[in-house]
Amino acid sequence: MGTFTVIPLVGTCSTGGALVVTSTRSVNGLLYGIHEDKGTLASGVDMTLAVIQSEMPKTLLTLTNADTDNNAFYPRASSCGATGSATTDSLIMVPIVGTLQLTIAEGGSAGIGGLYVYVVE
Repeated sequence: MGTFTVIPLVGTCSTGGALVVTSTRSVNGLLYGIHEDKGTLASGVDMTLAVIQSEMPKTLLTLTNADTDNNAFYPRASSCGATGSATTDSLIMVPIVGTLQLTIAEGGSAGIGGLYVYVVE
């Protein structure tokens, strides 16, 4: 197993409640978990975490109208057999190759918060 890394994607929303935060470096590893730091973000905030600038771009987590709790998330993907068909009993950590980007909407004027992404590289 590789090195356990925490990537902060936290910032301050504009007066319109929007924020986009991009990781300062590319990630090449497996997604272990995500910690939501609501800080002063408004109740009902929308957050989307995605992998961009990648051969495998994907959305990792979407939170819609989130409450004010700080939560932990552990997204997983279905593994597949030799024929490519998904297995029903095995989940794996999601591979990440690229840059992480957090997009926040309805975060409240000058709301501060975001996500901490835990990766094994």
